[in-house]
Amino acid sequence: MKGRAPRLRIEGARLQVANQTSDRGVPRLWPVPGDGPQAQPSDRNPSAETAGPPEAAGVGCLLDVIQDLRREADGYRTILDNIPVGAAVTESGPDGCRIAYANEALAQLTGYRVADILRADAGLFYGPDSDSRALKVLHMAQSEGRAASAEMLIYRSDGSTFPARVTLAPVVDESGAARGYVRTFADCSDLLALQRLRSQLASASGAYPDANFQFTANLIHELRTPLNAIIGFADVLQSGIFGEQPHAKCREYIGDILESSRHLLSLVNEILDLSKADAGRLELSEAVVDVAGTIQTCTKMIAESARQSRVELSVALAPDLPQLYADELRVRQILINLLANAVKFTPSGGEVLLTADRDPEAGLFVSVLDTGIGMQEADLPVAVAPFGQIETSPHGGDQGTGLGLPLTKKLLEAHGGRLEVLSSAGQGTIMVAHFPSERVVG
Repeated sequence: MKGRAPRLRIEGARLQVANQTSDRGVPRLWPVPGDGPQAQPSDRNPSAETAGPPEAAGVGCLLDVIQDLRREADGYRTILDNIPVGAAVTESGPDGCRIAYANEALAQLTGYRVADILRADAGLFYGPDSDSRALKVLHMAQSEGRAASAEMLIYRSDGSTFPARVTLAPVVDESGAARGYVRTFADCSDLLALQRLRSQLASASGAYPDANFQFTANLIHELRTPLNAIIGFADVLQSGIFGEQPHAKCREYIGDILESSRHLLSLVNEILDLSKADAGRLELSEAVVDVAGTIQTCTKMIAESARQSRVELSVALAPDLPQLYADELRVRQILINLLANAVKFTPSGGEVLLTADRDPEAGLFVSVLDTGIGMQEADLPVAVAPFGQIETSPHGGDQGTGLGLPLTKKLLEAHGGRLEVLSSAGQGTIMVAHFPSERVVG
């Protein structure tokens, strides 16, 4: 009831607030978590160890408890601040369901400022084209105090829309009652693009490899969002925001989780790129590219892998190497794929050499030569086919997915270029990326 004084009860390091309301007469956003850190009895005034009115506890004890709770609330806010999907917390009150918290990822996703989102109606991101059935699913879940998720169109600040998976989960107090709801918004644009692509290709050719599309769509949709969340949470743990991990094994496992998740996310992205390239829908963000600088960046990225494999990595560039008009991100992808492939299949003590120069047709070539295990001539088509596997790496471990070279070939073709592969079993391999003259600048 408004104006009623809150009743406080101290139990050990816990502070419970009964009938505590905000200035709007609604429950506070951050209830006391049930599994938060507990203070030891020795840290508190003994008189505070039994339940009773606040006067029974020392002022110092009360202040310590309040600080403990604030730290817990800050900790939970830090987690939401760092997850890689949009997140908001809503509270219900006399003026409806309002947004009491929003992270920066949600602001970037929707085009609003965080300050504009706060205190806005929970329906801020919904509009006429948002699926009414999906909204009903979320509304029913909220009225029943349970979690739910649904896919629908979300509105940005400029009125444009994007498809998203919206997940709703209750924030409960110690009695189990919902005091608010966490909503996450994960962009599903890639899945929708693949569905449109499938439709267009089916109309044009009368058929589309359904199994391949289903695999691609499901993999991207079901893996990318949780993978981003895993990477985000693991990054938070590794950064030590909540304190250093006490055991070396914990730190090691967190590092393994990050490495494995990033590898899997890279695989998902490669499959998406390959699917787009196969359909001729790969978009290039073109600008003038400093080829020498890009090569230097890529070789630095591969240098540690070469050192661990005890492979000598060298670079020889023409002094008047021109620039390219190309997509710099894709050029890096091409170079890294070629270098990583060469290092992987070169035994310890071997060499990898990258060279770049103008070619006789006024274009530009970048070649990567290795003294590795090489390939038979009959194996060359397999090497540039998706998921093609030729031979085991001499270094053991992960053999890759067979997507690197096929994707490299597609990326070069998107630039009007081509990939040339020359190899001899037991002698080594030369892979040459050719860029046409119309791409050369200077």
